[in-house]
Amino acid sequence: PAEQLAKHKEMLRRRLTRETGATRYEMQVIDRNGQIRTLETNSRLSYDREGKPNAIHAISRDITERKKYEEHLSFTTRELSHRTKNVLAVVLAMVRQIGKQTESFEQFEDRFSGCIKSLAFCHDLLVESDWQGADLRNLIAMQVAPFGGLDGNKLVATGPAMTLSP
Repeated sequence: PAEQLAKHKEMLRRRLTRETGATRYEMQVIDRNGQIRTLETNSRLSYDREGKPNAIHAISRDITERKKYEEHLSFTTRELSHRTKNVLAVVLAMVRQIGKQTESFEQFEDRFSGCIKSLAFCHDLLVESDWQGADLRNLIAMQVAPFGGLDGNKLVATGPAMTLSP
């Protein structure tokens, strides 16, 4: 790509002025199919007996897939950090709310344990849908399962199908 030309000229200038003997850098090129590829290039100059440069030796490796993987890993790590902070904020809110509503540590522990289990159930639903959303009926069913489940004698859920966003 034209925007990379200056980078290549600068690397050549550095070699010719002996600012550097060997270089290692990444560059982008366009392949025969018009796709942008990332190459890692190692190069050095060869000199004749008078000390004048007479050749450039270069080896380039296609690292396009590695770069894509690194970008994906970086994105995934940032997303995981964001979601972890969200979950911790939810847990903190639960602690505060339950703390206001309970009279003893035993009561707090019992309610908090139930909330954590419910949160884990919600997380399972999101993982099963590849974080695309959760079916409301499934969410309700998981939340009330410890109490006998849906459509039993105690609880019934009716209404249209609805998917909640993550």
